[in-house]
Amino acid sequence: MAKLDKRDTERVKLTHFFVQYKMAGATEADAPVFSVEVLNICTGGICFLRNSVLYKNDEILILFPFKTRKLTVHAKVIRVEGKEVAAQFSDKEDKIELMTGIFNKE
Repeated sequence: MAKLDKRDTERVKLTHFFVQYKMAGATEADAPVFSVEVLNICTGGICFLRNSVLYKNDEILILFPFKTRKLTVHAKVIRVEGKEVAAQFSDKEDKIELMTGIFNKE
């Protein structure tokens, strides 16, 4: 089975779209925040170029800086290849739908 056959949703390729992330579970005082460029996104997850050390199964918080509001979504790193990271959203479906709706409006 080809990789694309496993996907339930279509990915949207992006250029010049940035989000921030930090490690889940870290306190505000000791949690560095990293700004990264998003390569593509779908309702299932996100792919971005990392600028810090990340490992498969790391839990991260992704901050989407939408114009109307900022939204934080939990995700789990499922693949790291070079600088490219794929993370699967792990929040409840209603929060993912909210993020998708805001993303589509903006």
